[in-house]
Amino acid sequence: MSLIVVTGGKGSAGITTTATALAALWPQPAILADCDPYGGDLAMRLRAPDGHWLARDMGIVGLAAAARVDASALDVSSQLQTAVGGLPVLVGVESPAQASRIGALWPLIARSLAAVRTTDVIADCGRLIPGAANEYLLAHADAIMFVTRPTAESVAHLRHALALLDGNSTHPAIAVVVIAPVDTSARDVQEVAAALDGTSLTISVLGVIALDPPAAAGLAGEPTRRLDRSALVSSARQLAARLYDAVHLGGAPIATEAPRPATLAEAR
Repeated sequence: MSLIVVTGGKGSAGITTTATALAALWPQPAILADCDPYGGDLAMRLRAPDGHWLARDMGIVGLAAAARVDASALDVSSQLQTAVGGLPVLVGVESPAQASRIGALWPLIARSLAAVRTTDVIADCGRLIPGAANEYLLAHADAIMFVTRPTAESVAHLRHALALLDGNSTHPAIAVVVIAPVDTSARDVQEVAAALDGTSLTISVLGVIALDPPAAAGLAGEPTRRLDRSALVSSARQLAARLYDAVHLGGAPIATEAPRPATLAEAR
């Protein structure tokens, strides 16, 4: 199947919220993998169906331990846990120090995620920084989605992150998603697209994730009313469908036009 990397040029850009929403709303069952080398948040956000926190000694750490014993065959499925709602989750490292101890095993872990044959993998890779372990995930990705806010500083960080891929003719399709309020989302998408026009890469501003703090808190495990009808979920459902079609329709290019964002009225 496919490995979709979700990353960004700046911390706290909404990468984890976007990756979680995409995996939960993917047209087919998908794995949500926490691959942030600076310490992932999923194990502290999501709970198991019994109400307990997800175990930290499984996931990326478990794959690394298995690779030290036998690197020839890593079984991703053996390291998955199920979060509330039935989402399969591969939890990440707790800290940069733990990621550093994994060291040379990161390429093996990246290959094992790209080699999953039964389902797609949505990888939350955190912020993209030169030399970080998440670069191995990008090297094996079928699509890379950058998350940005429609602010000058966020777009500037995005351009710096995109420059890391410049000159690499083997990179997969690159898409950008903008996190923006519903009432300004159409304008914000257009402004981000215009700001990226000067880059040498072929980039599609694929869509928008509605800026919806209560719904984002719901995805992070807080009790939230009408989460399934929120603006965030409505926009993420549209985005997941577009990205899924782009990845699976025979390598078809990702559409460059900005989709019509869902309104609050439609979300309700």
